[in-house]
Amino acid sequence: MKHKTSQILTACLMIAVLATALVYYNFIDKAPVVEGSAEYGYTVGKICYDMDRPLLNEEGTAFSDSFNIKETKGKITVINFWFTSCTPCVQEMPYFAQLAEKYADEIVVVAYHADLGDEQGAIDYVNKNWSDYNILFAYDTADYNADIPDYYTKLGGNGMYPRTLILDENNVVVAEYQGSVTYAMLERDVKSILERE
Repeated sequence: MKHKTSQILTACLMIAVLATALVYYNFIDKAPVVEGSAEYGYTVGKICYDMDRPLLNEEGTAFSDSFNIKETKGKITVINFWFTSCTPCVQEMPYFAQLAEKYADEIVVVAYHADLGDEQGAIDYVNKNWSDYNILFAYDTADYNADIPDYYTKLGGNGMYPRTLILDENNVVVAEYQGSVTYAMLERDVKSILERE
C-alpha cells in the first residue's frame, strides 16, 4: 500500500511539473513582438537578432568601425560566419563575392570572422585574398566575463563552420545553413525574396 501511494505521488508530481513547463513555454516565455507580427530569433520567420561588431575599416588596417545589421534594413542581408583555417569557409567565399557583385543594389553581404585570438591574421588574410570583394568583413568577438556571447552563438551557431543566414529587407530570416553553401543556393534564396517584392 505504501509503495502504491508513493507511485501515485510521484506520478502526480511528474504531471504537475509537465503542466508547469507547458504553461511556461507556451504562454509565459515569449519573445517580444516587433512591428506587430514576427518575434526576434535566428530561425526562419524570425526577425534576426542584431549586435554591434567591429568592422574592417576602409583602409583594411583594423577592425575599428562598428557595424550592426540594423543598418542594412531595406536591403537583403547575407550573413556568413567563417575563419581563415576553415577550408569549406574559404572555398565558398567567392560565391558570396559573386552574389554581392551581381546584386550590388539589392543586397549586403557581411562575413564575420570567428574570434580565434588572431585578429591581425584575419586582417592580413582578407587583404591578401579578398580586398577587392564587395563584402563587409567583421570580427566576431565575445566578452564572456560580461556574459556577452559572440554573434555566431547568438544566431544559433553550435561550433560548426561555416554558417550562413539570409535576411529579407526587414531583417527577417528567410534561410539558414549550417555548413557549406553553393552559389545556386544563395542566388535561389535572394531571387525568392526579390520576386515577392
